[in-house]
Amino acid sequence: MEAIFAPSESTTFAQEVYLLVSQDNDKQTIKIKEASDELVKLLGRMRHEMEGYDLQEFLGNKTAEAVNECMEYSDFSADLDEVLSKCLNFKLKHFNGEELPFAMRIYRDQSRDKNQWFRILLKDERRIIQDSSLMRLLAQNMDGIKRMDEQTGIPDRYSAIEYLKLLQRYVQSHELKVVFAVIRMDRYAKSIAKYGKGPCIELLKHMVNCCLSKFRDGDVVLRLNDYSIGVLLFDITPETARIVLTRLRWHIASHHINFGGKSDFSVTISLCFTPLIKDDTRDVLEVCEYKIHELPEDERNAMIELGA
Repeated sequence: MEAIFAPSESTTFAQEVYLLVSQDNDKQTIKIKEASDELVKLLGRMRHEMEGYDLQEFLGNKTAEAVNECMEYSDFSADLDEVLSKCLNFKLKHFNGEELPFAMRIYRDQSRDKNQWFRILLKDERRIIQDSSLMRLLAQNMDGIKRMDEQTGIPDRYSAIEYLKLLQRYVQSHELKVVFAVIRMDRYAKSIAKYGKGPCIELLKHMVNCCLSKFRDGDVVLRLNDYSIGVLLFDITPETARIVLTRLRWHIASHHINFGGKSDFSVTISLCFTPLIKDDTRDVLEVCEYKIHELPEDERNAMIELGA
């Protein structure tokens, strides 16, 4: 298990399950500063029963022993992130005494005082099994309705429409988190007038390749038309999606290519995104495309976020 990481556009836990802790070397303590609502529910506790208390009180016995044995609370010794990275089986104690296994990732957080702070991201391993089975079933169902676009090598508009119908049913019946985005090539009319349709398809392919390089394997990029693509981001919150898509905009804008006789040609994109939610009566593809079409032709690098 990889336990030390920096969050990026390709990493997210869907349920916002975390502990925020502070390592005080002078007092030789690790205190819980914040526990997420989802975590305290999983542990059958209240927030005030955890926040302000030693982390070790809530760790499984072996995990607590490892922390107590390895922590030296010195500037020259291993900190909590290094110690927990060596724990192969991370467990937390339920209120009833049961030890619950979690997948764990830890990274340094911004310090609020003179101490070192760490954010521990967690996911219930029982939920991981459920999520894995759900995603396998979903992938099989999506493969059954997929149609590929020959020019770009990604699923086509028909697939996008059918995928969204399928996903909205899954969101309705399961706790599936999905964000959908429509991404347009800025100033397409001017580009096609100057370079022609064939070359502009190459610009669309460039957008597709940038998306495929930045997103996770399970995410889906779809061709909607000659100037826009759709994106399905799975197991992600709208807040994280905003960060991911912002980075994508700047990544594409700063990626220079050989095009139209220029060695430093760059494309900008504008996009509209929204989460899929339960009891949603919207046609999210239609809604996002409408918002994109409302943007002026000369508008560049815009981002529209639609609420749930």
